[in-house]
Amino acid sequence: MVVLGGIDWRFADPNADLLIGFNFSGVATSPLTRGVIVQLGAQQGLSAAEIDEIVDRIGDIDQVAISVRNNQTVALITGHVAETPMQAPEAGVKFVQLSANAILMGHTEAVNWAQFRMNFNGDLPELVQQAAARQRSSELWAIAAPGLAGPQAYNSPLRRIYLTVWLRERLISDVAFEFNGVPSQAMLSKFKSDLGTTTLEGNTAHIRMSMESSELNQKLAQIRAGALGQPLAALIEAARSLPAKDTSVPKRTKPVIYGLDDGPREVH
Repeated sequence: MVVLGGIDWRFADPNADLLIGFNFSGVATSPLTRGVIVQLGAQQGLSAAEIDEIVDRIGDIDQVAISVRNNQTVALITGHVAETPMQAPEAGVKFVQLSANAILMGHTEAVNWAQFRMNFNGDLPELVQQAAARQRSSELWAIAAPGLAGPQAYNSPLRRIYLTVWLRERLISDVAFEFNGVPSQAMLSKFKSDLGTTTLEGNTAHIRMSMESSELNQKLAQIRAGALGQPLAALIEAARSLPAKDTSVPKRTKPVIYGLDDGPREVH
């Protein structure tokens, strides 16, 4: 199967530098989620109105999966966002409505390649299979190339980074650094963090963290500077990049057939 966790994973680049997923079902309106978005937006210099718009857009989203390779980004988004007519995207950006509740958007070339991959059936690459499994079990996750860890990753045997975040009453996260072999203590010390407890399990070092909303507010700047920073920034960017709703187009009230050569068509 290629549709796992509500996402058609054929869209993802099999050699992606970064795969990120957000599962908003049940958590989009939680105070903890809203607090994270408000603080992240404020730290990025967004106005109160822009932050409110992001929160409103996220309320229409069920799931987001993002694939990044060579700074080219493509995202597959599911939810009510696809049911509303959208304004034309800016230059260099493309979005394609795949069904009544799914859109593909991102850099034009990346979207074109994603559509090409989605026309073929076959086994999903190992990296993409790992992403699909994480989409079903957590609210925020990322699988990244070593560069996400920062300068300490260079000239190290670091193979891959896995990030998993659960947004419940508390924020719980696990950042896992997978090495090609058992890392030395000197190497391991480069990846330790005072934000959580570091443990070594085989070839993988885990930094596990759990904090309440008040503690999160105090340490968000420090969190952004670590491995959590880029996926959290991607969350805000994905919401900001959603095509604005076109209020001049009446909302459809009749059934629509998708997947036709000439685009969606209403059933009269």
